[in-house]
Amino acid sequence: MGLSKQEEKVRWGWRTAVFFPVLGLVGLTLGDWFSGKTPELILTTEVQTAATAHAAGAKRVEKVIFSEKALEELARQGGEVDLVAFGENPMRIQVQKVNEAGEQSGVSLGKIAGDPDSQVVLAQEKGVWAGSVSTGDGRFLSIRPANGGAYFLEELDPALMGECGTCAASR
Repeated sequence: MGLSKQEEKVRWGWRTAVFFPVLGLVGLTLGDWFSGKTPELILTTEVQTAATAHAAGAKRVEKVIFSEKALEELARQGGEVDLVAFGENPMRIQVQKVNEAGEQSGVSLGKIAGDPDSQVVLAQEKGVWAGSVSTGDGRFLSIRPANGGAYFLEELDPALMGECGTCAASR
């Protein structure tokens, strides 16, 4: 015995209601995967005053929200993310090594693409990140947690930072 026209319309309505949202999710997931686009680390920025700076030698400070997808990339060896600091040209961070210290913590070490003298050191503990990015041309960026899941991105003046103990001891 067949279904009435009304029952058939209801059945097609339910099929459509389930099919299109599932198709949309699959499209979004596969679209990111197939696009090969490197995720941007920073989703939103809010310029801060010098009073917000953690270090006295901060030249510029932004309060930023990081992309979860980009943070996942930072946590894996071979991961890449684009860091656009202070509205300038993107720096592509390439993770070369990850030292895991348990299930929810570790240190990601890397470089800026095209800058062999750069150094990236980012530590993560239970989903909270902190670290630094130094470039071959002498720029130094500090990343530290702020409130509400945000972070402070600070450009520090290397001349005001002093000398590290390792550099002084090697002379």
